[in-house]
Amino acid sequence: MHVPDPCEHDSAADDSALRARRRSLEVRKVFIVTLALNALVAVSKAGYSYISGSVALGADSLHSILDASSNVLALLSLHWAAAPANTRHPYGLRKIEILAALGIGVVIVVSLFEFGSAAVKSLFGAR
Repeated sequence: MHVPDPCEHDSAADDSALRARRRSLEVRKVFIVTLALNALVAVSKAGYSYISGSVALGADSLHSILDASSNVLALLSLHWAAAPANTRHPYGLRKIEILAALGIGVVIVVSLFEFGSAAVKSLFGAR
């Protein structure tokens, strides 16, 4: 049975939870719109790269694909982070967003290395 708090601490907690839920929904909307735009840009760049034979545009289309995959990872992390607290995770899973940010950073570094090594090999004529 829930006993009302005369100091209205419950009200503050409810307001905080509501603000967190709204923030999560707004962030999710941004990631969904960005994912759709990145996918559109990636397909457009890949198509024109194929038609024109532009290697630079092809690499840039891969960059857009990586951006879209980062959006997917961010959306998944938002979903997982919204899980309520339980016995194994008494504070919930909100910190999973930090791990997702680290994962996105790793994807960026790996792709930078791959693009850089491909460019150097291409520059020196190696395939």
